[in-house]
Amino acid sequence: MTATPVVAGVRLLAFRLTNREIGTRLHISETTAKFHVSGVMRKFGVRKRTEIVHQATLLGLA
Repeated sequence: MTATPVVAGVRLLAFRLTNREIGTRLHISETTAKFHVSGVMRKFGVRKRTEIVHQATLLGLA
């Protein structure tokens, strides 16, 4: 089963990649990566990228 783009992005955050690096790996622009990271932060109700990884780990996504 392949990961959704959001799950793939969260996994890349777990490797402490920058928005530019995430964009390169997912073949999207840095701005688009930043937009998606911000959206995930809103959905998880967190303020820091590391908190996304923590929440994703608790949910079994990272």
